[in-house]
Amino acid sequence: LFEAIAAAAIPRLSEFQALNLANLAWSFAKVGVRDCPLMAAIAGAAMPSITTFGPRNMAMMAWACATLALPNEPLLQAIAGEARLPIKECTPQDLSNMAWSFASLGLTNAPFLDAMAAAAVRRIVEFEPRNLSIMAWAFATLCFVDVPLFESLSAAALRKLDVFEP
Repeated sequence: LFEAIAAAAIPRLSEFQALNLANLAWSFAKVGVRDCPLMAAIAGAAMPSITTFGPRNMAMMAWACATLALPNEPLLQAIAGEARLPIKECTPQDLSNMAWSFASLGLTNAPFLDAMAAAAVRRIVEFEPRNLSIMAWAFATLCFVDVPLFESLSAAALRKLDVFEP
């Protein structure tokens, strides 16, 4: 089934909107289907229109790359560059998904990480325990120290200790 979907989609990717590209990448990653030609074609189709993606679609693309262990560095660096602009619009889930994705692939982009950290600090009260732990793990994994972020994560985690699950 997935081979048929990929075969039908690849020649038509230029017709896909940002949401369609992100959903297709996310869907294959969600079920663990690592179709390298499809993901490369999605990345190629996404690059010229990355400015239209918005935070959620960028987060989905980054998550798919990381979940499938396909570090398309040009795509991810383009996402990092573009995501800095609307970073204030990112939800805690978008922020933690992007942080997890970059950390999982071992990719750093200091301006992007600085922008994510600042956005997380501003919205820290909205973070669920899962988002807090993912952000802490991601920044620690990348050895990217942002003192205000770690202080905010720590204070928020202490306030929500009773709702953390193992």
